[in-house]
Amino acid sequence: MRHKVRIDRFSRFSSYRKATIKSIVISVLRHQHIITTKAKAKSARRAVEKIITLGKKGTLSARRRAFSFLCDHNLVKLLFDTIAPKFANRVGGYTRLLPYRRQRGDNAELAVLELTERYEEKKIEKVAKGEKPRQQDTAKKPEEEISAKEDVLTKEAKPQAVEKEVKKARKEKVAKEEAEEPREAEEKKESAKRPPLPIKEEKPKVEKRPGKLFRGLGKFFKKEK
Repeated sequence: MRHKVRIDRFSRFSSYRKATIKSIVISVLRHQHIITTKAKAKSARRAVEKIITLGKKGTLSARRRAFSFLCDHNLVKLLFDTIAPKFANRVGGYTRLLPYRRQRGDNAELAVLELTERYEEKKIEKVAKGEKPRQQDTAKKPEEEISAKEDVLTKEAKPQAVEKEVKKARKEKVAKEEAEEPREAEEKKESAKRPPLPIKEEKPKVEKRPGKLFRGLGKFFKKEK
């Protein structure tokens, strides 16, 4: 008699079945719930509870056994550091199975497999390889710098120091403007000295006559008399 040997095969090979159960367990631990068919949820529920019992042990061998199934160091750390302590006072019943609805197409029963104790998820912004995190543009215009200096100095420094700093900033601005003016004048003089470019004369357009048929091959066929 083959007692207690029944396995839901899900109409697939043993390796595909193990991969399906593994993906469901990873999704439940990472997202705290998953919607799947009732048969898959029942089979995955056993694996989830076994993994959480390993997390409650907290030993090195338990971590290695959990990693051999999950194959993810971050997920193993999440299991042992955050998920397992939530179930420290529970002997079992780490998951619950809730009926959901019928699947469209094959009319299969869907169910929600979720953890009975929830934890807060931390959102982490992903950055692609080779890219640096974005930084706000801190460059300011000279007018903004002058106004910023005036505001800071009026709050912290004395009125005499304020006047000196403001005068320096204004002198620098005037000096920049004066340095730009002679350059523009020199460019205008150089452009005036240069000789004007020669004007190209437009050639008169010649109307093309339409060519003869076959370009005069008609004469070749004429016989001499």
